[in-house]
Amino acid sequence: MQDAPDGFIDLWSREHFKSTIITIAKTIQDILNDPEITVGIFSHTRPIAKSFMRVIKREFETNAVLKECFPDILWSDPYKQSPKWSEDDGIVVKRVGNPPEATVEACGLVDGMPTGRHFGLRVYDDVVTVESVTTADQMQKTIDAIDMSQNLGRMGGAIRFIGTRYKLGDAYEELIKRGKYTPRIKPATDNGRIDGSPVMFTQEQWEDKLRDMSPAIISSQMLQNPLASDSVIFQPDWFNLWPYDKPLPEFISVWQSLDA
Repeated sequence: MQDAPDGFIDLWSREHFKSTIITIAKTIQDILNDPEITVGIFSHTRPIAKSFMRVIKREFETNAVLKECFPDILWSDPYKQSPKWSEDDGIVVKRVGNPPEATVEACGLVDGMPTGRHFGLRVYDDVVTVESVTTADQMQKTIDAIDMSQNLGRMGGAIRFIGTRYKLGDAYEELIKRGKYTPRIKPATDNGRIDGSPVMFTQEQWEDKLRDMSPAIISSQMLQNPLASDSVIFQPDWFNLWPYDKPLPEFISVWQSLDA
């Protein structure tokens, strides 16, 4: 991701650190490399975006190593020294320019979209949520809001999308279909199926996930492959017959040998 951060739709499984790595850590790195950058973090609603900006803000306030290494960029006492330092107005590091945009601002799409802003970098994280995929109208509203937010960038600016799939026809699917952004998909297993080896989870943790969630949730949230509600093609019959008291790999092996 660090080698090619921009122009991708990063759809990673839950608990795979996508927001930590991309929305938070990479944004911090970009600011320290170029304090003149202006970043808009966009989420479905503004409170969600604020939760991401809050972590960046807190790092710049309390991370003694960063403050020692970058005294020309980070304030020693930002609440007193910075012209803007709040979740509502955004945060401003030491910079030469005086644009109307803060260094980082938290923005909503369907709630709290700003006007008159033109960010050099737009980071879209969690623009699709469970509340935004209940109806076709809600999904279209999210797509329209993303389209409208394209006017809040700058010519030559960078864009990053980070999220998790929820449902067929959601905004991520529409963006992928348009072909402008490249999908970078990281499912929870090495083969993108429930019978694959977990990438970040232990086998025991993965089997717990399979017990705790419905096939539809596993498919969309963990494997990044949502299915239609009437689809019956989710997994082999052995998944529905798995007794849960037997380790999943062992049960798969037995079933496959019988099927053969």
